[in-house]
Amino acid sequence: MQRQQQQQQQQQQQQQQQWEVCKGCPGAPIEDEAASSSSSSSSSFLCEQQLLTVSSLHILSRSSSNCSRQQQQQQQQQQQFAEAAEEASSRSNSHRQQQQQRRRAEGCATAAAAAAAAAAAAFRAAAAAAAAAAAASGYWAVAAAAAAAPSLRTGGAVAVRDLWVRVALLSGSSSSSSSSHPTLLHESTHQRQQQPTDDVEEFINWLFVFAIMTVVYPLSRYFRV
Repeated sequence: MQRQQQQQQQQQQQQQQQWEVCKGCPGAPIEDEAASSSSSSSSSFLCEQQLLTVSSLHILSRSSSNCSRQQQQQQQQQQQFAEAAEEASSRSNSHRQQQQQRRRAEGCATAAAAAAAAAAAAFRAAAAAAAAAAAASGYWAVAAAAAAAPSLRTGGAVAVRDLWVRVALLSGSSSSSSSSHPTLLHESTHQRQQQPTDDVEEFINWLFVFAIMTVVYPLSRYFRV
């Protein structure tokens, strides 16, 4: 019994399949109007659904393509923004480095100028001190020499005075000069012994010191430099 029922069910299924396949074929068995109307309505509904699905799929494909394009554009924009930001940062860093280098160069230049000015001032001060020391040493040397040689000054004054006396004697008459020559020499010798610091000797002493200070001292400085 069970086998017969199964065979009957199988036969019914095969008939239904054949009927579905041969619905639109010419010469197919005609059902009643209710069955035909229900089948036509179901087929139209299925067609509408298919159209809707196709249109929805087309819309989805377009939207997906638009989304992908928008994503690509956004990525490109982000890359451009990132590149621009990197360029701006690199420019700012290079500008900062240039400013720092300029400041360092200016500081080094000012320091070098200050050091040069200080060295020049020190050199000038040392030169002035050396000149002052040389002047002081030369002055004191000349003063010491002048003070240590009174006999030389006195001898020069005496020689000049004797020369003047002899010139005066020679300018006089022969008779008077022959008679008064020993007397004048004796008197000059006596006066020199009595008054060693008369006006002529003092003048000669100052003249000697003046010659030393105006001639010997500058020459000593010139040869020392």
